[in-house]
Amino acid sequence: KIILGENMAVGGVTRWALTEKLRNFRVSGQQLLQLAKLPNLHIKLSGFYHFTGQPFPYPDCRPLVQALYDTFDPQRLLWGSDWPVLELASTYAAWMTMAKSLIPSPAHDAIFDVTAQKAYP
Repeated sequence: KIILGENMAVGGVTRWALTEKLRNFRVSGQQLLQLAKLPNLHIKLSGFYHFTGQPFPYPDCRPLVQALYDTFDPQRLLWGSDWPVLELASTYAAWMTMAKSLIPSPAHDAIFDVTAQKAYP
């Protein structure tokens, strides 16, 4: 399994920085969506502040999260809390509320719990 996050990809011991390449969703977000063809790739939903020019709760991240949700199924998406860094912008409770507002409620169990348990056995 490979888990791709906002600023790293982890597959065993493989890690590389992606933040700069993913900052502009219009260009590289489409390339990220192309990776959905790889069945062993999981996406960690975190680091929303890397993809936005707007303050918390980052409303302009909704299209990116929606595209990831539409392209990868909930069994390949998992939430990353961004704690403790998130506290520079907000509280954990507000962060969780914001994250849950971006994901359809039927997928909450998978994305906020089950997928991570399966990805990190």
